[in-house]
Amino acid sequence: MHKTVLGFAFDVSCEHVALIRKNRPAWQAGKLNGIGGKIEDGEEPIDAMVREFYEETGVKTEPDMWRICAQLGSKPHAHTQWQMQVYSLHGLDLQRLKSTTDEHIEIYNTDAQEIRKEGISNLAWLIPLALDKDLARLEVRALYDDRPAED
Repeated sequence: MHKTVLGFAFDVSCEHVALIRKNRPAWQAGKLNGIGGKIEDGEEPIDAMVREFYEETGVKTEPDMWRICAQLGSKPHAHTQWQMQVYSLHGLDLQRLKSTTDEHIEIYNTDAQEIRKEGISNLAWLIPLALDKDLARLEVRALYDDRPAED
């Protein structure tokens, strides 16, 4: 099973979000996505979120700063099994973020057209979902699994 975390960090006004311009995997290359990555063996998802955010932005966060807003996954019998925990963080000074890898951090208005044009397709609904402070948690299983297998 391929397990990952994905995080959306917003400024105090929740009008800006930090995204990353992806180089990999190949199906995301050149597109915008939230910040995150693989959950290591034995690692809790929230700890993976804190670690990945630090590795990609240079900013340390604490687990209690993040709120889980969704758990996504493939159908039980899909060819490629995957699971993703989606988190949000509200009230961060996004100007502190810097690109620490070959994938670049970019700040966008949460309703920017560039997100729809240049982001992976699910950003159109994941960002509003991550902004919903009243949502406890959403669990979604893919109705179909057209996501390419990881190399």
